[in-house]
Amino acid sequence: MKKLLSNKGSNLKCLKNFSQVARPSYVHGTSDHSLIYLTIGQLLNRTTHKYPSNLAVHVQHQKITKTYSELYADVQKVAAAFVSLNLQPKDRIGIYSPNNYEWLVTQLAAAAADLILVNINPAYQSEELKYTLNKVKCKALVMASTHKKSNYIEILSKIAPEIKEEGAKRHKLKLKELPNLKTLISLDNEVRGSFYNFQDLYDMHDSKDIIELDKRAAKMNPDDPTNIQFTSGTTGFPKGATLSHINIVNNGFFVGQTINYSPEDRVCIPVP
Repeated sequence: MKKLLSNKGSNLKCLKNFSQVARPSYVHGTSDHSLIYLTIGQLLNRTTHKYPSNLAVHVQHQKITKTYSELYADVQKVAAAFVSLNLQPKDRIGIYSPNNYEWLVTQLAAAAADLILVNINPAYQSEELKYTLNKVKCKALVMASTHKKSNYIEILSKIAPEIKEEGAKRHKLKLKELPNLKTLISLDNEVRGSFYNFQDLYDMHDSKDIIELDKRAAKMNPDDPTNIQFTSGTTGFPKGATLSHINIVNNGFFVGQTINYSPEDRVCIPVP
């Protein structure tokens, strides 16, 4: 009995020592490459330093072309603006828009600021939009004003008529049907009392916001959630699927590796 107790104590000591050095373990199959253990922000930073003058994105319909260094600068400014707007780590920020350059900047800036971007289907109408925003408690919403036959401002105002009331102020939003939503950001430049304009974000920060952004980057983990995508089943309400930094980084990397992309390649993405 004395010997058994002695062995038990030794085993407990070993387990304690092991727990102090344990790290997440990732198993992969036949690939020669291990999973990339980086956040989206860290990967963008690394790519920018490696290929600063390479073309990062060209948006044909907006006539916008950016190198990695230019894209990175825009992302940092908008991420700092999100900090300035009092968006806290892991807050949800929705985007309700067709494809554009601002979408790309918003996704990368949200990741850099430790926010969770919620992709909202641009075909959603009032009831679906209300359900989505409330389901995940979106604190901010970046949105286009119109797309094809949809008027997004009118769709939102059916849920929250307060946004069109005279005297509505963007920094004091209190919406009865959307109690968590505190900040609205429009992609156009029209002046609306309830909305910030996206262009405002590029200058909406100071040194303390940059310092806070650096602090968040130091604390972030590749396993942290960074994106919620709503996908509809055959029946019922849309279902939210959560993706982490490591999900998105490695999905992108291994797709590129399989197709044999190089830093000189250009990829055309004409999806909706």
